[in-house]
Amino acid sequence: MDEMTKRKAPPIAVFTLDNEGYWNAAIHLSAKEGVFTFGRTLRHTQQRLQEALALHLDVAESEAQYVTTLAGIPGMEDLAARVQQAKGQQEEAAAEWARVSREAAKVLTGAGVSIRDAAAVLGVTGGRVQQLLKESV
Repeated sequence: MDEMTKRKAPPIAVFTLDNEGYWNAAIHLSAKEGVFTFGRTLRHTQQRLQEALALHLDVAESEAQYVTTLAGIPGMEDLAARVQQAKGQQEEAAAEWARVSREAAKVLTGAGVSIRDAAAVLGVTGGRVQQLLKESV
C-alpha cells in the first residue's frame, strides 16, 4: 500500500505570497520531511507542488492530492472554507437538478408531451431533453 492510500486525509499545503510577488508553498509530511516549492502564479505553484509531492511519495500526479490553504491574507481562511462549502452545496444542487430533470423529462414525454414542450416546461433546449432521456435509460 502506498503512502497516499495510508493517509486518512490529504496533507495541507500552505501557500504564502512573498514581498516580491512569488507564491511559496509547503507541505509538512512529518517533523523531518516535507515538500516545498515556489512560483510566479498560484496555479503554477500548485502544479509544481503536486509534481513534487508525487515524486516524493512515488505516486502518480493524479494521486498526489492536498488541501490548499492561504497564509498571511487576513480573513481568507474563513472565506476559503465558506467558498468550498458553497461549492459543495452547488455541486449537490446541480446533481439533484439533473436527477429531477431526467425524471421530469421521462414523465412528460411518457405522457405524450412533445420534446419541444417538455423543453419549455423544464427551461432547457430540446436537445437537452433528449440528452436527459438518454441519461435516464
